[in-house]
Amino acid sequence: MSDKRRFTRIDHDAQADIIMNRHSYSGHLLDISLKGVLLNCDHKLEGLVGQELEVVVQFGSLDHGLVAQAKCVHQEDHHIGLEFTSLDLDSASQLRRVIEMNLGSAELMDREVHALVNAHLEE
Repeated sequence: MSDKRRFTRIDHDAQADIIMNRHSYSGHLLDISLKGVLLNCDHKLEGLVGQELEVVVQFGSLDHGLVAQAKCVHQEDHHIGLEFTSLDLDSASQLRRVIEMNLGSAELMDREVHALVNAHLEE
């Protein structure tokens, strides 16, 4: 199976919540990229693929967590893959900071942002 990912996935341990239909479901972040997140949800949720929802990630030491609108693109048991559909400015800045800290290079971060822009232009 070929890997179609264009974005570096960063392994990161953080508290994460999925909010849908006015209910909140707790879980943990497994990895994150500029395009989305992979979560391990504490509850086994069914039929999420294609659903729009909100995801909230608390990065612990950082002041502001990430709040994003997302679409479920993958679900297997407790693992849920979400693609970001909308981020506010503070969340986008926080996401960039987390990824840049883990990449260790502003040049690599610039490549990630360039790939993200190109992906949106192709849609």
